[in-house]
Amino acid sequence: MYNLIKKNLVFLLALVLMLGVFPNSTFAEDSSQLDNEETYTSTDNESISNYGVGEVEEIDDIDENQEFNEETVPDAYGTSPETTFSFEVDGEAFEAGDAFEVHYIPSINQVYTTTTADSDSIYRPAAIGINTIRMQPTLFPSAGNSKITVGMGVQSVSGSKPVLVSINYVLKKAMTKGGSSEVISRTSDNITLPGVGSSTQKLVPLSGVGYYSVTFETSIHYPKEIVPRVVTSDKLLLSRTARTWPGDYVDSVSGKRVTDPVSLTWPHVVAAKRVKWGSPELNKFRTWYETTYRLNNFNWSGIDVHHIKPKEYGGTNDPSNLIPMPKPVHQLYTSFFAGYK
Repeated sequence: MYNLIKKNLVFLLALVLMLGVFPNSTFAEDSSQLDNEETYTSTDNESISNYGVGEVEEIDDIDENQEFNEETVPDAYGTSPETTFSFEVDGEAFEAGDAFEVHYIPSINQVYTTTTADSDSIYRPAAIGINTIRMQPTLFPSAGNSKITVGMGVQSVSGSKPVLVSINYVLKKAMTKGGSSEVISRTSDNITLPGVGSSTQKLVPLSGVGYYSVTFETSIHYPKEIVPRVVTSDKLLLSRTARTWPGDYVDSVSGKRVTDPVSLTWPHVVAAKRVKWGSPELNKFRTWYETTYRLNNFNWSGIDVHHIKPKEYGGTNDPSNLIPMPKPVHQLYTSFFAGYK
């Protein structure tokens, strides 16, 4: 008993000494982590507003065959490529990867549609004689292939089963985000005797750069009734090579923002007539940038200077057309403009 008490006293004494030597060590570590998150400092104590590592890569010409990985772009850079569409059916919006249900009640010849977000609140079909089919649209760009993939899959069927699902994929394009869309092409396909897991997919060619959307004109064929349903996608800005527009980018120093291109019809400028962009022009902009925004010892490593309107399409070296951005982000814009024409 005496030895046990002695051991406990020694342990308590050691604990007191540790707290005395390293007061609030746990809290100090947490505080350090909070400070790092708040000031966004990197391991070499360079502020992330000074951007990072590596030498500036001067990209003078757009390389259409340039390979890159969109997943390498950190979220902290403020730009994230929109690579998927969202949809709407009967006024109900749902995201890519979700499904919609078409409910057909033969006894009263009524049809209504729900999305997977609210379908669980609907009555159980078998209990009250509702024929239900749950379907999932597929739509995504085939980057580098100048096409998009469209399709439809069946997730579940209850009640009387349809004998056929027919789909017309109507590809539309607008030249402005809010502008009217024109039909580019129509592609048809069928799912015969649709059951769980049955699906269809098509590759649909694009027609140059534009804001693309797809209308799924779907008809569900029951033995005595054809139930039509229309699913529409939102618009997504795609290049000729099916590269998605990277989205907005904001320079944390100047506050300057890159948004959707002002025009999708800029004429191409031959190399001999483009503005020159080399070390003198680059250094001139750097000096202007540091002077204008009162930056001392600004770290340009890992930073490219992006032409908002590319030189290949008449862009100038005026500071209003230039913005610094990290290499991975610049790579996304460069890849998009490689398929601009």
